[in-house]
Amino acid sequence: MAAARSCGKLAPAEGDDYRAGDCGPRFCDDQAHKIRWFPPKVMRHTAASWLVQDGVLLYDVQALLGHESFATTQRYAHLAPDAHSRVLESWARLGAPVAHDAKEGRSS
Repeated sequence: MAAARSCGKLAPAEGDDYRAGDCGPRFCDDQAHKIRWFPPKVMRHTAASWLVQDGVLLYDVQALLGHESFATTQRYAHLAPDAHSRVLESWARLGAPVAHDAKEGRSS
């Protein structure tokens, strides 16, 4: 499989008219333009990770990726950086008492 290129041009083949190491009108041999190929499974995992890190709800990620079981999507829960603080803020708005565990820095 030929590597994709960010410029969108074809990879040169033997006999093509191009200058080695250059990105020309039809063919590209510029090493900086090569895009690394990843299997679809890796791309799905990366997309899910980025969505969760950006604050997208796990239920929305589950629907987008088509996970039948929520347990599959929960694998990404640790990537939600402020999920714990959002729970504490909600409790504070409701005026609920929050016990703080100083050892772990978490509320119980």
